[in-house]
This record gives sequence, C-alpha cells and structure tokens, in this order.
Amino acid sequence: MPAEIVLVGNGPSLLYTKLGSRIDSFPEVVRFNGYRLPGYEVHVGSRTTIWSRWYALQSMQPMEGLGRIWINMPLHERTIEKERIALEMLGGYREKAVFVPEEQVAASLQLELFGTFEGTKWPSSGLLAVAHSLSVGYVVHLAGFDSWAGEPFHYYETHDRSNSHHVPGHERSYLEKLAKAGMIRFL
Repeated sequence: MPAEIVLVGNGPSLLYTKLGSRIDSFPEVVRFNGYRLPGYEVHVGSRTTIWSRWYALQSMQPMEGLGRIWINMPLHERTIEKERIALEMLGGYREKAVFVPEEQVAASLQLELFGTFEGTKWPSSGLLAVAHSLSVGYVVHLAGFDSWAGEPFHYYETHDRSNSHHVPGHERSYLEKLAKAGMIRFL
C-alpha cells in the first residue's frame, strides 16, 4: 500500500479548524517555506518530517529532526549555479535535500497551468510539492491550501502578494481537478 502524506499549506483556513492531531497522525508531514508552529499546534499540528522550501528562501527552519528537505525549483529557474547556492544555504543539512519535482514533472505542470515555459508565472512551492508527491506514488492529503482566497495570506502573518509569480485561479482549478479525479484529498 502506498505511503500517505499530508502537505500542510500556510493558508488562513487552518485557523478555522483544529486539525493538529489529525495532521500529526500522518507518517509524512510536509510544511512549506516560513511555516510557524508555536501557538498554532491545535490547528496545524507539531510534527514536520519534510520541509518543502523555495530554492532561494533566505529564512531557515529548524532542520535537526527533519527526514528530508525538498527544494522547490520551477523549470525555468534550474541552473547548476542556482542549485549549488540553494544547497550551500542548507549548510550541514544539504545531504537531506532533493530538488523537486523531477524536471519532466515540473515541465508538465508548467504547461498544464500556463501553456508555455515563457513568461513570469510559475507554480507555487505547494503545487510543485503536490506534483512531486503524486509522481513518486504518495497518497496525498492537503490542508491549508487556500489558493490565496483569504486574508491574511498566511495563517501566521500578512504578506504582500502584489508581486506574486503565481496565479491563484489556475492553481485552485488544478487542485480541484485532482480532487475530482480522486488523486488528492482535502482534510
């Protein structure tokens, strides 16, 4: 039987639920970028087994107890130099890191969302991680994937999204299509 995984987005809908213990019950718990746990555990849980981070993210999370670090890098950003820098940022934890998703999966997602490799729009860290999880055979569950539908932008802070490279409507439609096909499940 395939392993189950929960990807915990940073959407504010998490604050209207008390999914913490349910999230923590999954064998793999993925959290994104600048997530925060202290004070939010009843809503978001307290376990993290995989930190899924944007490749150029300057902020760091505690990495001691992590099993893996997924470095999210859209196809148009993938260069040897950018990969080297992303790994250097992790210091002694770089052996836990893997770039996700595979190039073919990233290309397919980019084309499905935007129909092109050109332009200034690309999938979010969350969508790249969903595509990766599905491509390696996980049974995927999602929480806090709001597609930027509410305020604040993240459950733990407000965020200026005026310069976003993501298209919320495209991402929401893509996730709804996956859910309708039974490929992902929302908690």
